[in-house]
Amino acid sequence: GNGRINCIAFDPIDPDIIWVGSPSGGLWKTIDGGDTWTTNTDNLPVIGISSIVIHPANNQIMYIATGDGDGADTYSIGILKSTDGGNSWNTTGLNHNVSQSKRINKLLINPRNPDSIVAATNTGISISPDGGITWTSTLIGRMRDVEFKPNNPSVIFAALDASSGASKIYRSANGGAGWGI
Repeated sequence: GNGRINCIAFDPIDPDIIWVGSPSGGLWKTIDGGDTWTTNTDNLPVIGISSIVIHPANNQIMYIATGDGDGADTYSIGILKSTDGGNSWNTTGLNHNVSQSKRINKLLINPRNPDSIVAATNTGISISPDGGITWTSTLIGRMRDVEFKPNNPSVIFAALDASSGASKIYRSANGGAGWGI
């Protein structure tokens, strides 16, 4: 009876803190390994959450992708950032209106450079080098997923959604600055 969950993230410092995001029910947090859950995102303009990333060394810094990237139950207003462990949220440089029908499917935080954030969206791959202040679109297309190569975050793989015509896997060997198939 809990509905659909889009994403799960574990706190990198305290394994009993777990975050889940739902397509139209907000961001939920447990501090006791999943026994009880709370939310404080009911008053956000959009309460759908499609991805969560947490700074690997400072669990007070978090990013959420708003909206429902999977089923488009709710469209995105962009990426929100918290610097107080999820107690409050602020817009980043990647923001838009719900009427623009944008979706964000996945966020990544670079483990070697945590100010570098990657977003897979329905319009492409966008990268922020400065903790979400500015964003650059580096690949165009309806991107479904994105992942760093293990032990080498300079290499990024991105998946083009099949609804774009044909599924493709793109690879970047330079942190997302350039892409090849």
